[in-house]
Amino acid sequence: GPHLARPFAVDQVAKIDTAVGELEESLAKKDWKAMQEHADRASQTLDHLAKAGPALPVLATWNVPRTNAQQDQVIEEMRANVKAASEGLAEAQQAIRVEDAARLETALQKFRKAFGPVREAAKRPAR
Repeated sequence: GPHLARPFAVDQVAKIDTAVGELEESLAKKDWKAMQEHADRASQTLDHLAKAGPALPVLATWNVPRTNAQQDQVIEEMRANVKAASEGLAEAQQAIRVEDAARLETALQKFRKAFGPVREAAKRPAR
C-alpha cells in the first residue's frame, strides 16, 4: 500500500540525490571513472523508481488533496519529470563516455530541472 510505497520512493530519491551530488564532486576533480559509476548508480535507481508500480503515483499525490482528475494530472506530470530526468542522466552518461565536461554540465542542468519537482514531492510531510 501507499505506506510502504512512499518510504521506498523517498529512499530512492535520496539515493539519486546522493549519487548526483557525488557525480558533481567527481566532475570538479575531473575523475571520469568515478563520474561513470555515480551516473550509472543514479540512472539505475531512477529506473527502479520509475518502474516500481505505485511509488510514483503515491509520491506525486502524497498530502495533496485533489479531485481524481487533478490527481491523474499530477501523476502524469511526475511521470513526465522522471522521464525527462532519466533522459538527462542518459545524456550525462554519454557525455562522460566521451569525457565532454561542457556536455555533461548541460545534461546535469536538464536533470536538475526535471528532478526538482520530484525531490520537492519527496520532502512533503505526511498529512
